[in-house]
Amino acid sequence: MRSDNPVTENQNENEKYPPYTVASCSVCIKDVPLFLKELNDIGSKAGYHIVLLRKYYIAGPHHIETAIKHAIRSFETKPIAKTLEIEILLFIAATRQTGQINQFGVQEGENECYICLIPRRTQKQIEPWNLLQEIGINSDAKTNPDCTDISNDVDNIRLSFFMDQYNITSEELAIIGVNRLEDLVCERVALLCIEK
Repeated sequence: MRSDNPVTENQNENEKYPPYTVASCSVCIKDVPLFLKELNDIGSKAGYHIVLLRKYYIAGPHHIETAIKHAIRSFETKPIAKTLEIEILLFIAATRQTGQINQFGVQEGENECYICLIPRRTQKQIEPWNLLQEIGINSDAKTNPDCTDISNDVDNIRLSFFMDQYNITSEELAIIGVNRLEDLVCERVALLCIEK
């Protein structure tokens, strides 16, 4: 078992998943590698695994929840990635290929994101929001913890993206309906565990 494993070995089911936070945020990035290094440093200092997910590529709140839980669970056995942050991105994208996750993470320029804060089990957490603001992450989560506003509204362009990314057929959509697209995406996320 990895030393940075977010899940300890002797936990009951109710304690398996740490009380993570997901909130809306925006950030303008000039240098992605530098930004990610600063984000990782803040995570290490504050005691969190921190992941930024671009809103456009998220099917809804259960998409994020499913990916986080499966990524944490994978660290109990055999994860795909070396870090929980990358593992979450792999599950969000429902792929084993790190080359296929870039679009889900931050890009150069303006980014509208969801920030995921997952407590590290091996250290005490400190308030992260001021540190995150120092590197340009703007969120109302510090004063308004219910600012998630995770939408599962899908326009035709996003629908096409989700169908391509998650191999969803027109026949499946005809049966289940576009309003349940997030369920199909979560199914594909969960299938990544089986494909490992």
